[in-house]
Amino acid sequence: MVVREEFWLRRKFEVTEFVAEVTSRNWRLPLRPWSEFVERFTVPKFRSWGSVQHRVSHNFNYFQSNYLVLVGGGFLLFLIQRPWSLFELLAVMVSWVRATSTQPIMFGGRRVTRNERFVVAAGISILLPALTGVLLPL
Repeated sequence: MVVREEFWLRRKFEVTEFVAEVTSRNWRLPLRPWSEFVERFTVPKFRSWGSVQHRVSHNFNYFQSNYLVLVGGGFLLFLIQRPWSLFELLAVMVSWVRATSTQPIMFGGRRVTRNERFVVAAGISILLPALTGVLLPL
């Protein structure tokens, strides 16, 4: 019973630490105005491939938060259209968390190796979306 309590106390500390890190504003750039975001999509005259690379990297760095909102919105729309995908996403995440954990996993009286855990997690990551039809619309 003491081991189980320690486990949950550690997880609670990790979650609290994660939330504190995500909510700190030190690592995030501010959301830029959407009018400026759309305006910058005009097609400029490029003189070389290096200038194209510079513009793309500069644009991504400057509008990093805007791109994150767009990706998050697309992901949210996908989950609204296919709520079953949320359970699949959770199953894939749990499989990878268990595969990368340092605690040994016993199955059938024997210890499961790290490579075997990675194979199972990769199989779940590929087969679950393929078998349930999530990959078909993509």
